Amino acid sequence: IGVVAYPALTEQSGPARIVSISADPYFRDLTVGQEGNDLIFRFRLPFSDENGRKPELIISDLFADGEPHHIVVTYDKTAVRFYIDQVNNQYAFLTSPTALLFWVFSPTEANQIRLNAFTPVLFTGLYAVLWLLPTIGVALILLRR
Repeated sequence: IGVVAYPALTEQSGPARIVSISADPYFRDLTVGQEGNDLIFRFRLPFSDENGRKPELIISDLFADGEPHHIVVTYDKTAVRFYIDQVNNQYAFLTSPTALLFWVFSPTEANQIRLNAFTPVLFTGLYAVLWLLPTIGVALILLRR
């Protein structure tokens, strides 16, 4: 999806829909919206809820400058990617087991994920630690025998 969004006001909430594909306010497939200065993205996937709100992806302060922004959103089963104004200004949310494992079992507060350059690195690191620590522990136990 590609859209040029120009915020008339930063006092938007709900989020205010820029683009939405939905049957009604509670069963949506896709929403690109604005909440204050933030870009909000909701996208129904096999692992999300009916409203596409888990997770709700947020790009902070995108509309703070009051300027129009060209927003392109892509999804290829491994990630949701956002390109803002140019190709090298990219944000991503990985939809692989690396990322999904954490927010599926996380508390409700984790339903909102603020995207930045560090987000994919964080999820990949946590996933590696989660799988490596038990493996190392089992290996150490076996080596002691």
